[in-house]
Amino acid sequence: MARAYQTMTTGVSVPTVQTINNVGNTDFWGIAATNASGVPYYVKFAWQGNSNTKIAPTSTANTFAPAMTFEVPTIGLDFALNEPVTNTGQLYFWYASTPDGPTNASVTASGDAITVFYG
Repeated sequence: MARAYQTMTTGVSVPTVQTINNVGNTDFWGIAATNASGVPYYVKFAWQGNSNTKIAPTSTANTFAPAMTFEVPTIGLDFALNEPVTNTGQLYFWYASTPDGPTNASVTASGDAITVFYG
């Protein structure tokens, strides 16, 4: 059974990492997000893996790329899976105005809801 983790966007210049603390493997079941800004933004996901190192994306190029990136178009996003994407460790996510994997430009709009379904 999937659980929901919800956060709200805020205007940020450096990505703010949200952590889903799940023991063992974390299953990604889907995402729902609103977009009232009129400009698409992107939600990026990465798993901690076996390293015990917290992921810390910056507004410039990182040494890692996210495992998954979802565009949140101006009409919003509802995406659900029949089978989860599973990986080891905690699941991290952040939002940015650029789709490029390791690049995370700022998001100026705030007030949109992002809900991640996980297990």
